[in-house]
Amino acid sequence: MQVDSTAQQKAQDDQNKATEPANQESTNSVNYFDLFGLPLTFLLDRDKLEDTYLKLQANFHPDNYVAADVLQRSIAAKQSSLINIAYKELLNPTKRAGHLLRIIAGAEADKFTGEATIADTDFLMEQMKWREAIDDGEGDADAMLKLLQEIQQTQEDIYKDFENTYSQSSQSPPANQQEEQEGEDTSPADTSPAEVSPEVIKQLGGLITKMQYFSKLEQDLESRS
Repeated sequence: MQVDSTAQQKAQDDQNKATEPANQESTNSVNYFDLFGLPLTFLLDRDKLEDTYLKLQANFHPDNYVAADVLQRSIAAKQSSLINIAYKELLNPTKRAGHLLRIIAGAEADKFTGEATIADTDFLMEQMKWREAIDDGEGDADAMLKLLQEIQQTQEDIYKDFENTYSQSSQSPPANQQEEQEGEDTSPADTSPAEVSPEVIKQLGGLITKMQYFSKLEQDLESRS
């Protein structure tokens, strides 16, 4: 089977560290958008993500390395693990947003997310009301379903705010424009980070924190259903 050239090169670049176990620090340095050949935007083509994932994993399937030496099998296994991690991160909107922030903000990305970064007292009060609503609705299937739908819709609104904020600041073309150009331009997707102002990075970090809050609410609600 012909191995994808980009993925193969990445595997070769990892040879010196092939025997080291994958860890969070090492995977954080990888641009998952680049790995999957996807544009550096929050809104992704899920079909393309799925197709690329399957192709990349096929390249590193153990059956392709039956006759390979230990080092080659180790490299393939490590690359396969990285592809799995990248796929799950890109598939999850909140994690995808966090990864995008790490790409554009570098090592300081974590400074812009987390509970301490939320200065919006109205938002924090709203979170308390959501918690109370979940507590009050527990045991009522209809009430819990309605709350879940409202939470998911609020999440969708935050996703749109994040994409709009990032796209406008990076001067990336809108998603629909990218789709219109897809048939005309066969060049590789631009996966290099655009220059984003500190103020915008702070805004993006705040939106990610809000995503995290609502993800916890959704998980809490689903665990009680």
